[in-house]
Amino acid sequence: MTETDLINMRRTIYLTIMNSLNFEEAVHKLLNVQIPAGNEVRKSCAHVKSPANKSAMQIELCNMIIECCSQERSYSQFYGLIGERFCKIGRVWCDNFQEAFSKYYDTIHRYETNKLRNIGRFFGHLLASDAISWAVLHIVHMNEEETTSSSRIFIKILMQEMLEEMGIKQMAARFKEPDLQPALVGIFPKDNPKNTRFSINYFTSIGLGVLTEDMRTWLQVSYDHRVAKQSLIARLSRRTPPKSLWLSGKLLSQPGRLQTATRLTATRPLTLIVPIPAPTAILLLTQALQMILDTDVDGRPPQI
Repeated sequence: MTETDLINMRRTIYLTIMNSLNFEEAVHKLLNVQIPAGNEVRKSCAHVKSPANKSAMQIELCNMIIECCSQERSYSQFYGLIGERFCKIGRVWCDNFQEAFSKYYDTIHRYETNKLRNIGRFFGHLLASDAISWAVLHIVHMNEEETTSSSRIFIKILMQEMLEEMGIKQMAARFKEPDLQPALVGIFPKDNPKNTRFSINYFTSIGLGVLTEDMRTWLQVSYDHRVAKQSLIARLSRRTPPKSLWLSGKLLSQPGRLQTATRLTATRPLTLIVPIPAPTAILLLTQALQMILDTDVDGRPPQI
């Protein structure tokens, strides 16, 4: 297919959408548009990343629907319903729109505000209606380093569209589903307190603070854990080491003598036979208690 044929096909898709009375008529007409179902990827579609078994022209049709939506002065649900119907017709269309989500999110900074708003609401409708999988949100990493002002506005508009169509209770319940958690580790981070605070502040500022309850709990537990560890280490460091002390139930007496000490871990005792002076014994005790405290917030034992 030549470049001229591609332009003619885009014109046909555009006129078909504009001349349709409703979304059902538009979908019916678009399905009858002559789209080659081969595996070839032309130079004009080199920017489209698709598996070899998909038609580049089908992806081009999905892109044309989104581009037509972005050109409107204000968002029209007409386009969202077209996208939803295509996604529910066949898996191939659903996969195409999911790939389009990744593509538009990565390049959203190139669009002006009106186009950005229309594209955000379009994908918000597809997510709210379960036309595409919510796992597409795995590409969103809500932190200061990996987001731009445009991407944050895009996510805000997308989330608010979902909120409008689903309601806050249903939306919060969906985000708490166990199957979705692996895909949401980026948008609701719990790896770094700095990223967690950024995400909490962002969703609270757009009126979705209810989605941050788990992050707030994790942040509080993590903070309490760090404070308790630092307090205990500070108290132990201020103590004067005695001439002898008990460590793990075995006496460590005068400096220079060989004694058997057991360093407790969360899994098994490790027996060491070393000469342990009293100051060293204090240091070992401090390290042993620090290791016991250095467990993960979820209760996993420390890695020895």
